[in-house]
Amino acid sequence: MEKRLLGGLMAGVDAVVWMSGRLGFAGKVAYAPTRVAVVQPGNVVDRDASVILASARVLLAVTPLTTGADGAMPPMSLHVGAGAGLVSRIGGVWSYASGHTSSALVLNLGLQTPAGPRAVMRIELEDYISRVQFNAGAPGETAAQKHHDVVLSLSLCYRVRGR
Repeated sequence: MEKRLLGGLMAGVDAVVWMSGRLGFAGKVAYAPTRVAVVQPGNVVDRDASVILASARVLLAVTPLTTGADGAMPPMSLHVGAGAGLVSRIGGVWSYASGHTSSALVLNLGLQTPAGPRAVMRIELEDYISRVQFNAGAPGETAAQKHHDVVLSLSLCYRVRGR
């Protein structure tokens, strides 16, 4: 039996604090109601489930967040990040899964661009890498394996300070 989390929309809160023009910290909590495809020989059934993702990351701006003496924002700024996270899988489809909540290494790549005097448009690609066993205690149990929960997000952010 194989279980595949299907894509879906996600809602969440993301806070970013830039300590300098290059170093920042970010935290996120997000929830996604979704479906899981349960694949068995000759049969595929989609089941309701959901996932909660949380992370704390250190960000490094690859390109500067501000330019010039006036601190103007460049047309685009690229950043990379890494940190720790949690992935919580909710729903009956995850019975026989070890660690409904798993710790994760979080890697991300982001791009931001000004969207007004105090607003920033951000697009980020995040990968929550965890180790999970989706059939613990079930007949035909397999060993825990590395699992990727990939998130592509687009957000409009309000800047509290200048960066």
